Order: sequence, then C-alpha cells, then structure tokens
Amino acid sequence: GSVQSILEHAESIISHSCLVKRDHIVADELDNGIRLYLNFGHTIGHAIEATAGYGQVMHGEAVSMGMVQLSRVAEEKGLMPKGITQKIEDMCRKFGLPVTYENWDKEALYQALTYDKKARGTNLKLVIVPELGQAAIHQIPLQEMKDFLERKE
Repeated sequence: GSVQSILEHAESIISHSCLVKRDHIVADELDNGIRLYLNFGHTIGHAIEATAGYGQVMHGEAVSMGMVQLSRVAEEKGLMPKGITQKIEDMCRKFGLPVTYENWDKEALYQALTYDKKARGTNLKLVIVPELGQAAIHQIPLQEMKDFLERKE
C-alpha cells in the first residue's frame, strides 16, 4: 500500500497497543502477573540499551532486537513454535525496526541483565509467545539466560 495507508495502519496499531498496555498496567500495578506479558523482548532489550550506552539505541529498537533474539533461541529450545521467529522478524522489519545488533557481546549483555529488575533472586521470568497473539511466562535459572545470549542470526 501507499505510505499514507501504512502510516494510518501503524497509527491504529500503536493506539491499540497503548490501550492494551494501559489496561495491563492498571490491572497489575506490582509487575508480577499479567503486566509481565508486556516485557516480551525487554530483558535482552534492556541489556542492549545498557551496553550500547545512553541514547545509542532507542528503546523500541532494543526491544525489537530482544524479541527476535529471544524468539530464535526459544524456538530452538522448543518453547515457541517453528517458524514464529520469522513472522516476528518480518513484522519488525515491516515497521523499520532492527532485528540484529552489530556490537553483540554475550558477556557484557549477561552482566547488564543480571542487574535488570526482572532478575528476582536466581531466576528470571521470560515472556515467550506460544502462538501469535498469546503470551506466557517461562521461568529459568539466571545462568540459563546465557543460552539466550548466544548470538543467533
């Protein structure tokens, strides 16, 4: 479609996303339950932001890269269905979001995410997508997060 129709479509998606996010946050102020679903891609995304340095990678870009990286590993581990990563990657690309990070440093990313607020104790709660339109929490030992930081392309 035309640039205009793409922009109008994007605006309605963003508007809807904001309403969903607002409803989740109101329903779960303590960030323990349903609100965690909003964190898809954020665990790795926050680590990318932290290691890149302030202002080097926009939040949305970092989350996009985080979603794709997490999906690749989760798909390999059988936590997400085959082919879903490609769909997520295609959607990110469609909206001009990056799906890979040039300065990937597994150890630096791991160090950054161990300070992340979702690292409560020795476990980490990851949001996975068992099917498009669905979300689930998958709890892993913090150490296993290193598997999710093996660069995948």
